[in-house]
Amino acid sequence: MKPALLVYGNCQGSWLAYTLKTILQIETQFEIDYFPNFGTPDPAHPALTADYWKRDPLFIRQTAPDSPPLPFENLLSPKCRQLRFPTLWGKFLWPFNVPDPRNQPEAGLPFGRFFYGDRLVVQWMREGLTPSEILERYLNEDLSKHINLNRYLEICFAELTHIDKQSDITLAPFIEKEFRGRKLFTTINHPSPLLLDYLLNHVKAWIFDTPAPETPGFSSGSAELGEEETPIHPQIISALKLEWAHPGMKYRYRSRMLTFQEYIEAYIRFDLIPAGSSAQLWIERAEQAYQMNQADEAQKLLFSGLNQFPGEPTLYQPLAVLLTAAGDYARANNLLTRALALPGLNAQLQAQLLNNLGITQFYQGDLSRAENSFQQALQLQPGWDEAADNLQEVKKLLIPLI
Repeated sequence: MKPALLVYGNCQGSWLAYTLKTILQIETQFEIDYFPNFGTPDPAHPALTADYWKRDPLFIRQTAPDSPPLPFENLLSPKCRQLRFPTLWGKFLWPFNVPDPRNQPEAGLPFGRFFYGDRLVVQWMREGLTPSEILERYLNEDLSKHINLNRYLEICFAELTHIDKQSDITLAPFIEKEFRGRKLFTTINHPSPLLLDYLLNHVKAWIFDTPAPETPGFSSGSAELGEEETPIHPQIISALKLEWAHPGMKYRYRSRMLTFQEYIEAYIRFDLIPAGSSAQLWIERAEQAYQMNQADEAQKLLFSGLNQFPGEPTLYQPLAVLLTAAGDYARANNLLTRALALPGLNAQLQAQLLNNLGITQFYQGDLSRAENSFQQALQLQPGWDEAADNLQEVKKLLIPLI
C-alpha cells in the first residue's frame, strides 16, 4: 500500500488535491485524499478512522482564523508530518462582496446563478429601486462615498499576513508585491492559476524536501478554480492601479465572455448564464491577454484550453505561434506535429499548421524539413505569399549546401 497524503481545506484545498493527483511523480508515490473543511463530513471518509492515521500520512492542512476544529484531531499522531498553507483571499478587488438573498442552488448550478453578490445592488433592491435605476446608479456612483479603498486594502493585507503567521507557507508578501501587475485572483476566494501554481510549487518542495522557488514556475495548463471570473469595477481598477486590467476588458462567466457592464446588468436582472466551456472561449481569453501584452497569460490559457479540448485543432495554432515567438521551438514543433495528426483538418488550417511547423524547423536549423513543410503548405494553399516567401528564404540558405 502506498503512503497516504491528505489535503484538508476549502475549494483551494480541493484544487490542490486534484492537481497533486495529476503529477505523476507524486501520484505514483502517494494515495492522495481530500477532506473538505466545510459542509458535513462524509462519515465513510477514511481519514475518520484510526487505521488511516496509523499510516502516518503526509497531512497538508489549510489555515484560517475561522477554521472549524479538525474532525479527526484526536486521531493525529505526533509523528505525522504536517504542512500548513494559508487561505487565500482577494477581498480588496471586490470590496462590496456579500451573499445575494436571491441566490439559491439550481439544477446544474449547485452554487446558484450568482454566488458572489454585491452589497450596493442588494441595498438598492431593498430600497425599491428598479433594475434599470440600480444599473444607472451603479455605473455612475462614486464608490469612495461607500468605502475608503486605501484603508480597506490595508485591512485586507493585515488579514492575509495574520493567516500567514498560522501557516508554514508565506504568501501575503508575494500577493502584495504582484497584485497590481499580475492577475492573482478570479473571484474573492478563487486564486488565479498563477497564484495557485506558486502555492503548488511550495507544496511540492515540501513533499520532496527541496528548496521552494522564489518565483512561480510556468505550469502548462493547470486547472482553473471554477468557471466564473467576477468582473472588477472600473473605479477599483483605477484606484488600485491594476496594470493587467482595463475598464472594457472581458471576463469569463461560465459559458460567456462579459464586460463589467454586461456582467452587472445580468447580475441585477439575475439572468441565467449556463455553465459550459468551448475552445473558442479559451481562444478569446488568450487573444485578450495577448492584446494586453500578457503573452505568458495567453500561453497559460491556451494550454488550459488544450487540456480540456485536446482534439480541437484551432487551439494548437495560436499556442504554437506564441511558443515560437518565445523561442520555445521544441515545444511548438511538438504541438504542431500533434495538431497535424488530428482527423478532419481542412486545407486552410492544415496549411497554416505546416507553415508554422516549417518556421519552427527553420529556427531549429532543420532546413530540409522546413523546406518540405513549406512546400506541403503551398500544395494545400497554392499562391499563399507567406508560405512562398518562407520557402524562398530556406532555399537561399540551402544553395551553398548543394
